[in-house]
Amino acid sequence: PQTELITKVENDVLIPISIFNNKLGTLEAITKYCKENLGLKNSEIAKLIGSNSKSIWQAYNSSKKKYPDLLKLTATKYYVPASIFRNNDNTISENLVKYLKDVLQLNYHQIGILLDRDERTIWTIYHRQKLQ
Repeated sequence: PQTELITKVENDVLIPISIFNNKLGTLEAITKYCKENLGLKNSEIAKLIGSNSKSIWQAYNSSKKKYPDLLKLTATKYYVPASIFRNNDNTISENLVKYLKDVLQLNYHQIGILLDRDERTIWTIYHRQKLQ
């Protein structure tokens, strides 16, 4: 049933914003979603987000310990293309916040609610990437 939420767009995967929570880091949530919900291999996830297989393996193992259940997917109107994470000048979190702020034009409070993070944390992440 969850596969209905998956949308592939020209060799890209749209990731529902509802996968992010305060128990998992950004990379852990993405990796867990791609592996368990989409059935992708570590090498496929690595290629998708511009990472390496070892980092994906570590993130997935860590996510299983922190959050052993399947991610709860709730209906959302916000999806993030996996290709945004390929920008290696920024961290995974910085790329996510930058996309939500600059492309979807959400404010810090809205992003904080969506990512289950304090809006001051979102502000810090956004401004950290702006300084680079």
